Amino acid sequence: MQACACVGLSVYTKSCTPSELGPIAVEPYGSVTTQGKAYRQPKQKLDFYTLLDNWLLKDQVPPVEQQHFVMAVLIRGGVFGDAS
Repeated sequence: MQACACVGLSVYTKSCTPSELGPIAVEPYGSVTTQGKAYRQPKQKLDFYTLLDNWLLKDQVPPVEQQHFVMAVLIRGGVFGDAS
């Protein structure tokens, strides 16, 4: 399995195979509230904010699977405020 693959508005995570976890909702940190776990933690550099910052500010284009994840989070929407 590749790092992460977006399926509709769900995503398979790097740390689990689809048969172990299945699709999860698109969340900036890959949060699964029923498990109390975030599958895309900043230390892995695969969370939405790190991917977006690197892509837009540092011109580091992520792999296609990660691009799909970023776009899915943007489509899903939410509050993306800048830290002050």
